[in-house]
Order: sequence, then structure tokens, then C-alpha cells
Amino acid sequence: MNTNNFNTFILSVKYGLCNRLRTLVVYQALAELYKFKFKFCWELDYACSSYFCDLFVSSLNQLVSERKYQKYTKSTNTIVCDFQLCTNYSVWQKYTTEKLKKNKHLFKLVWEPLVQKKAQSLQLKEPIKKQVLNFYNTSFKSNVIGLHVRRTDHIHDKKHYAKTNNWGKNNFIWSKKQAAQKDSTLLKLITKEIKLNKQTQFFLATDDQKTEQKFVNSFPNNIVVYPKHYDSSKLRQTTMQEALTDLYLLSMCKKVVGTTGSSFSLYAAKLGGIKCFLI
Repeated sequence: MNTNNFNTFILSVKYGLCNRLRTLVVYQALAELYKFKFKFCWELDYACSSYFCDLFVSSLNQLVSERKYQKYTKSTNTIVCDFQLCTNYSVWQKYTTEKLKKNKHLFKLVWEPLVQKKAQSLQLKEPIKKQVLNFYNTSFKSNVIGLHVRRTDHIHDKKHYAKTNNWGKNNFIWSKKQAAQKDSTLLKLITKEIKLNKQTQFFLATDDQKTEQKFVNSFPNNIVVYPKHYDSSKLRQTTMQEALTDLYLLSMCKKVVGTTGSSFSLYAAKLGGIKCFLI
């Protein structure tokens, strides 16, 4: 990418919590790589009802309003980041030079650690941070396995996709039968781990109360959950603060067994520098 005459990256983040976070940190890393200024706008929408400042200590020199974002997009020295490119690899491929793209060692040894550093540098608001640490210190044993089971919108969104003729294009929206099959696979995995070690502990992060009850009732002595207030009338049934607490607790596990098609599982693993296995 030719960066002559540019000195700023501008990004508008939207949609679900971890789609926002993974996109934010990868472009923060890109700005540091190029020694550019970085600005971002955090738009509220159906998938995220909390402002950035509700969740994190604000980077006032980076966070801008929607009005200022529009001004930046018209500036001749600003590159407008592509929100659709949100993975380490896709951003690296689009925005780096041909010479850098060919350097696989640089990608592994410099780029990926830089993105992880940016993820870890986001500071939780103090009340959320205290909740995370308090639950971790009082409820976690050693070598906890993280489980992320995303269900609500991955099932309910089927109606939306059907109406917009995009159902066939999205492989991560399941029927209730498919979700039940995935639950069964996870339950078998838990059983296998417990047979190897009866003391194995799992931390379950889920957005669905019925799923939580199902798993906890199946293994009451081995599964712990962070207490949440579910609202079944909403697409996102827990608050952003509760989701963020789950996210950071998942990142503190020894590994994550997550949900295919969910950035939440992958971001938790990136944040903690741990392995992630998707089901």
C-alpha cells in the first residue's frame, strides 16, 4: 500500500462487541506500524447498545464523534479503514507493502504480537475490572477450560436472513436442531475431560439462559458461570457489561472451546494468548 501523503487512519466500528474490538485493535496496531495517528468512531446499533466509554477507559485522543468521523473521511491525508477486513491476516494483506507481505516471520513475530498487545492494552472500566478479578479470584481453580456457547442470535437471526435472501450465504445461523447437536458434542467433550480428571473445572460463557441451565444441571460440580440477568425479549439477552465480563474471564482460562462463526471465542483467545477450538 502506498502511504505517501497520508498520516491518519480513521475507522468506524459497528455491530457486535467482539466484531468491534477485534477490528479496533487490528487497526490500532496498523497505525502503530506506520507511525500514523489513529481515530475511531463507536456507533451504537442493534447489536451493541453501550458506548465505548461505558466499557473501557476512553482514549480521548483517538475516540471521535460521528460528526468528526465524517470530517476525517473527507480529509486528503486520511485513510478510511475497511471495517469488513477485521482479521490479522486480511488487514496485513491489504495495507502492507508487497515486501512485508512476503515476510512470514515478520507476520508471526511482529504483527500478531502487536495486535495482541493492542487488545491487552484496552483498559476496562474499574467496576467491570473489579467484577472480573473478584470472580476469577473466588471461583476459578487452576487450569480452567473456557466454554463459549453462543446461541440466541445465531438461531433467531434465521428469520432475518430468510427475509433478506441471505440465509444461504450465512453458514453460522443454525436451526434449533443444529444447535442441540452442537450442545451434545460439547457435553460429550466435557464428559471426556472429567473422566480424565474429576477435578476439571469449566467456565461457561453463554448468551442463552436455557443453555446455561442445561450445562450447569448436567455438571453442577464442574461448571461455573458468571451470574447474569437475562432478558429473553431481546436479541442480545445479556448486557454489554456482562458480556465483557464473560469475555475477559474466558481469556483467563487455559484454553477456549468456542462457537464456530463467533468472533467472541476468537477474540477471547487472542486477548489471553491461548488456543481456541471451535465447534
